[in-house]
Amino acid sequence: MILILRKDSRAGWSRLLLLLVPAAGLTARAYLTEGWEWALGTAVAGTSILLVAAWGVHRSRIMLTADEILVRGLVLRRHRARTHATKVVRARVLGPKNTSVDTLFVLDARDKVLLRIYGSGYRTRDLDRLVDALGLPESGPIDPVTVPELETEYPGLVSWAVKNQYEVGITAAGAVIVALAAVVFAL
Repeated sequence: MILILRKDSRAGWSRLLLLLVPAAGLTARAYLTEGWEWALGTAVAGTSILLVAAWGVHRSRIMLTADEILVRGLVLRRHRARTHATKVVRARVLGPKNTSVDTLFVLDARDKVLLRIYGSGYRTRDLDRLVDALGLPESGPIDPVTVPELETEYPGLVSWAVKNQYEVGITAAGAVIVALAAVVFAL
């Protein structure tokens, strides 16, 4: 291994602790309005979500070897041969509420995206170390940019799902609601 980067566990745990407050409030409300059975169900559901999130913080990492670049998340594991990588585009992409997230796009010789590394949860200095260890030419906008601005400056860099993240989110939420409704009505 040349380099292993893990998410900033302090930031991850602090976000998880912030989720405990509304989870406890929902459990208390369920107990007061519906009884202990609903409170128990709410507590189990909330604990399950927190455990999955904690596992994601623990499991996520970026690994760089002499032969490949590996990005491991909660579910997906993506690895690409280092020999195919020719350059890096680094951008601070603006998200909701004007927060920016460092994002690395590792490109091949045809300027196609080999790997997108979403820097949320990683320290900036760790991503700097990754770019230095890759030893590839780096480019990208100096100031934070929106997804449409990034797409204008670097056509083909941003995937369809990222360009249409609100539609994807609404569709996914709708699918979850339909699945939950199907389960509830089946009982």
